Amino acid sequence: MSDSADILAGGAKTCRGCGQPVADTARFCAQCGTPAAGAALTAAAPAPPAGTSPGRDVFCRACGRAINAMARVCPGCGAPQAARGMEGEKSRVAAGMLAIFLGGFGIHKFYLARPFQGILYVLFCWTLIPALIGFIEGIAYLCMSDSGFARKYG
Repeated sequence: MSDSADILAGGAKTCRGCGQPVADTARFCAQCGTPAAGAALTAAAPAPPAGTSPGRDVFCRACGRAINAMARVCPGCGAPQAARGMEGEKSRVAAGMLAIFLGGFGIHKFYLARPFQGILYVLFCWTLIPALIGFIEGIAYLCMSDSGFARKYG
């Protein structure tokens, strides 16, 4: 059962830091990491529940407890979790600037780990078409949201 289902099933309490619902068994808020009222910080974390759903739960990187995939902080041990979908994050601004200024040579494609496309840009740089496409791509990168860019180019 996921943490959100735990919150709905049992008598839920709210976080004193952010006001979000917190499960009765949680020692830390899953959103902001504030210790729950009366939480014993030295208690051992519970074992992962048997019936976890693979699409909604992940395991804490520190204690191994099954937690909600969107949790920023483990409610069991308080360890910060990496933002999902942001591993190996590339900078949207850097990609945009590379595309605008050096897009004719495909430097932005190499930066975004797309070497085949980068090689095509280099091969056709003499036509100036890659420079025009790179400029347009640079503007598109800069207009994208950070989460959309991370999802696409991560």
